[in-house]
Formats: sequence, structure tokens, C-alpha cells
Amino acid sequence: MTRPLVGHGGTPARRRLRRLLLVVAAVAVLRGVQAGVAALTVLTAAALRLEQQLPHLHVTRLAETGPEPLTPLTALVMVAVSAAVSALLLRARRTVTAFAAVKAFALIAASTIAGVVAAGPVGLRLAVAGCGASLAVLLWPAVRRAAVTLLTAVGLPHATGRTADVALAVKIGLLVAVVLVS
Repeated sequence: MTRPLVGHGGTPARRRLRRLLLVVAAVAVLRGVQAGVAALTVLTAAALRLEQQLPHLHVTRLAETGPEPLTPLTALVMVAVSAAVSALLLRARRTVTAFAAVKAFALIAASTIAGVVAAGPVGLRLAVAGCGASLAVLLWPAVRRAAVTLLTAVGLPHATGRTADVALAVKIGLLVAVVLVS
């Protein structure tokens, strides 16, 4: 007996379930990467003994984890840790790791902005801005490829050309804004 052909992705109920599972997995990956970067930042700051008041992990709404207090020096460490995590994850060619890498990249931008506006010496805040911007520019080509992979995986193929690249940059900028707001 032959089975009738079902549209791509199965029944509507299965597609909804798959989307729901994708959202749950995405939230878990986002929170996991954020918690991992925060924990590595706190451990690195403690190992290097950079400040008299060492940061500690702080969990806020929706299990969002971050170092507290976020001083410019802690932000600088977080920028470096986020860049290392992003670079490491960008080497893998899987969709989940690409998603995690984009989140780590967003944390570079978020911690750079947080470090620049934090109370502290101007020279240190300028160092955070310079390092964060430099690392973001350095990682941008790989993050762009990962973002295109993600868009294709979820059924939103990315067009080519300058306009498409600007649209992708705006999408990643919106992701960074969401990270800052939440």
C-alpha cells in the first residue's frame, strides 16, 4: 500500500510541534551561551585577580546570567571571552553551533556597549570600545556566513549582493539590540 504524499515537513501539527521545539531549543542555546560566557568571565577575572571587587554571577529574569558588577575591566574580559567562544563555535559547521556563535558575537557587542557606559576610567572604557569594535570587525565575515547558514536552515534563504548584506547587518544589529534590552 502506498502512502499519500505529504507536503514538505509533514502534517500541520508536526510542523507546529517542530517550530515549538525549535523555539525551546533556541532559548536554551541562547541562555546556555550567555551563562557560559558569564561564568568564564567571572572565572577568568578571578584567576587574573584584575580587580579588588571580583565579579560574581547574577541571575535575572528568564534565567539570564551575567557578571555583577559589570565594570569596564570586567566588560573587557567578557569581550575577550565572548570573542574566543564565538571564534571557537564558528569553526564548527552545525546549525546549533552557528546559532550559538551568533549569540556569542552579540555578547561581544553587548558587553562592549555596557563596558563603555559603565563607571570607570576613561582609558579603560576606550580600551573596551577599541577591543570590542576590532574583534567584531575581525569576526564579522565568519559571523555573516553563520547567519546565512541559519537563515537558510530555517527556510529564509539569504539573497546576494550589497543590499542583502546591509539587510543582514540590520538583522544582526536587531539581534544585538534584543540582547541589550533583555
